[in-house]
Amino acid sequence: MLQNRDQQVNIRQNSVDMITSDDDDVVRDLFQSTNEGFRSLNFNRLNNNKIKIQQTRSTLTKSPSLTSIATNISLPNIQSESIYFVELYIDRGKDLSIKDLNGTSDPYVKVFYGSEEKYVTNTVYKNLNPIWNEKLSFFVHDLSIPIYFYLFDYDRIGRDESMGTTKIDLNKFTIGEKSSVMLELKNEKRADGKTGFLIINITLTARTSEFREEVLRTLSKQSNRKGSLSSRTGGMNSLILTRRTIDVFIIEGRNLTMNGSTTKVLNPYVRLKFGANKKYRTQTIKSTVNPKWHQSFIYEIVINELPPLELTVIDDTSGSGDFIGRGICNLTSLDEERTHRVSVDLDDNAGVIDLFVTITGITPAQELTNDSETLSNTSMDIIPSKMTDDDIQYYNFFSILRSIKPLIDVGMVEIKIYQARDLSAKDINGKSDPFCVIELDSTRLRTHTIYKTLDPVWNKSFIIPVQDIHSILELTIYDEDMNKSTEFIGKVAIPLLAIQNGEKKWMTLKDRKCILPVKGIIEIEATLIYSNLRAVIRTFNPRQVRYYQQDGKFRVAVFKQHINRVRNLLKTVVNAAKFINYCFQWESPVLSFCTFIISLVIVWNFELYMLPCVLLLIFAWNAIVEYRQGTLGKPFSTLRDETVSSVIQPIAMDDDALDTDMNTKEQKKSLLGVIHGIQDTVLEIQGYIDEVASTLERIKNVFNFTVPWLSILAFIILTLVSIILYYIPFRYLALGFITNKFTKRFRKPKGYIDNNELVDFLSRLPSDPELLQYRELKLLSRTPTPKKNKRQLTSNK
Repeated sequence: MLQNRDQQVNIRQNSVDMITSDDDDVVRDLFQSTNEGFRSLNFNRLNNNKIKIQQTRSTLTKSPSLTSIATNISLPNIQSESIYFVELYIDRGKDLSIKDLNGTSDPYVKVFYGSEEKYVTNTVYKNLNPIWNEKLSFFVHDLSIPIYFYLFDYDRIGRDESMGTTKIDLNKFTIGEKSSVMLELKNEKRADGKTGFLIINITLTARTSEFREEVLRTLSKQSNRKGSLSSRTGGMNSLILTRRTIDVFIIEGRNLTMNGSTTKVLNPYVRLKFGANKKYRTQTIKSTVNPKWHQSFIYEIVINELPPLELTVIDDTSGSGDFIGRGICNLTSLDEERTHRVSVDLDDNAGVIDLFVTITGITPAQELTNDSETLSNTSMDIIPSKMTDDDIQYYNFFSILRSIKPLIDVGMVEIKIYQARDLSAKDINGKSDPFCVIELDSTRLRTHTIYKTLDPVWNKSFIIPVQDIHSILELTIYDEDMNKSTEFIGKVAIPLLAIQNGEKKWMTLKDRKCILPVKGIIEIEATLIYSNLRAVIRTFNPRQVRYYQQDGKFRVAVFKQHINRVRNLLKTVVNAAKFINYCFQWESPVLSFCTFIISLVIVWNFELYMLPCVLLLIFAWNAIVEYRQGTLGKPFSTLRDETVSSVIQPIAMDDDALDTDMNTKEQKKSLLGVIHGIQDTVLEIQGYIDEVASTLERIKNVFNFTVPWLSILAFIILTLVSIILYYIPFRYLALGFITNKFTKRFRKPKGYIDNNELVDFLSRLPSDPELLQYRELKLLSRTPTPKKNKRQLTSNK
């Protein structure tokens, strides 16, 4: 069956007498209104709001069920009136008129019962013979009122252009029989002499008012159990199809084999098929049976029943695409708004594919286009918290001691995304279609898209599990384009330990590297709860891999910057060596004599426990310095101005370099050619230098209370080490250390990877460039103080 790949849903409804459904879960999209005072709203204005959802739609083939029926509550409840149930299936269009300059059109259909709009289909792009395959069901009370079909050509800029109209008279159909009808379009306004058609199927069934009321009560109960939201339109109810985003991140393949051969080296890639949606494929990884792809693919759907995700692994060694194996990933059992790591076994033991799958449901009530006259552009004062008292109680100290949960469950963070202001325009109409992506380690969620605005309001909250309290929460705003591509707008990076629970604040957006400010601000609120005991244990274990982080590229400026960082950090060591050498020269006899006597006293009385005591003195000295500067106890606030300037200052260019002749430019080009030729090696060297500089900076930052939680932990550990070294001879401690290292392999489970606790601890501390990314910039945009909306306050109550 033919399917349409890139489509857009435009749904506008004013009553609940119509519902489109794929299965019984559709009732959660039914919004029950409880405030009768909203019935005086201007429905004509609300009718002009259009929901635009980029999606890929599959064919609907299920017969209507109980939950695919609703009644028109706007009608009086008269027991004796005749009720008819209409099942309408919009199949396809044929020979439609040309409305675009490229010789095609972007058609969609509006369905009206009399003067009441019931449904708007998908927009099928660039097609004169579109296939919709969409079904809707609703109740009618008068068969003499016809059903009208209005076809339009969707235009991103300006008003949509009419492509013709048609209608059907319900009293001409036989009750209880399914009819297939080809409707001729009128008023097409075309010059080619052809006539367009709309093909539909319709079934009309007689029902009683009792049945209608029973359906309404059933839907109301189910909808209340699933926590449906109140409709923004007030007196009437709206129904919108559930929109979901499926984010598939292919991590790696393990032990891939073809035809049972374990010795053959492969060049594998993966093809992804998700129902009738667009197919994707990964890049080809050469000469390996354990490829690492680290690629993300996003599907957007509006169906409630998720089809399976099919993965096909192909070998590209010969260029003909030899089949390796196929695996199926079932998504129906996965929770929404949570990232799951899934291992898919290929058929015939051909290997395993590891991937992340995130299913994000988007709240339909907030999908409307922002309009200053509607309620949709007003940010909520407070978003109700999803955290419960049981969650907070679960992570206290005594509950953790009684729990048998894995230690990787450290805590949880709730992030509330309220709104953004003054974003940069990315579309030709001077607007953007922004949405926000939330990333924490391997979790990646997203909000819905607000169309045609620079001041989006999301009012969205997420609960994200925390596996390491030293992780970074990243919020990135993108612009959504029609071709499903995205364009970067801005981002912020927030260390979890820098979160002030319950603080609602504005933050300035930054560039991709989170260093320089860009246009726009975002209003957020975050709450972090965690177990200190599990956090301490997790600190001395390897840090979680950030799969979504992109690999760096070689840059001459970055390479020189890393060299300068190492040079600045070693400056103190060099100065200390120069001082010792100065004392050896006896150029200042008094200084040299005093240094000589002090050295003899220290060496004569030195004990091993004194070494951690010296480090404790350094902690105490830095604590006094930070206290006097007012930064003690403030996480990630110890970055000095000179450090900032050294990190972000561009490399100066000599004036003579600007006046070089063509020969010099050619020499530079040839040098760059050589560098690109050995880019892998140079990039590896650049990484080593960065690692050395980062390690030295982290050692410095542990003593100056950059992260108070880690500095206090290090202080406590050094105190315990001093006490242990004072009472226990060093040789016993050395014997215990050696025995532990040699027997760890036998005491740990199979597959255990040895780690260095000191290195793992230091990896939790930020380097100076990371501190620069985490610092909060001054607000460059306006921070609005919206007026209170009485209607919104009444609705919230």
